[in-house]
Amino acid sequence: MLFTEDDYSISSGQDVDEFIRLNQEKLESLGRRVYMISKIDGLHIGAQASEYFGQRAREVFQKYILGFARYGENPVARMTVRTSSKKAKLESNICKTREEAIRVIEQIKKGPGPENG
Repeated sequence: MLFTEDDYSISSGQDVDEFIRLNQEKLESLGRRVYMISKIDGLHIGAQASEYFGQRAREVFQKYILGFARYGENPVARMTVRTSSKKAKLESNICKTREEAIRVIEQIKKGPGPENG
């Protein structure tokens, strides 16, 4: 499981591309697809970059991520990440705590069952 902390301010398409590039480098260096948990309290996504951010995140997740969850208590970060995810038709999997996010990943690893499928 890969744990990251997103501390980045995104207000333009160029910011999105740089944020994605940094994350892709980290993911490519691992050499395999991973489960990822990200703390998002420091992530700020401007409204004008939100849709593009969601699209690019979806591309990265499809290529490198087996499952993901995010956590944080910052309501603005939670709202903007949820909005960009929704626009990209990507699950947001946003939790308040790291422990809750780990439980989400454990559930994803188990796969759909009668209670969640």
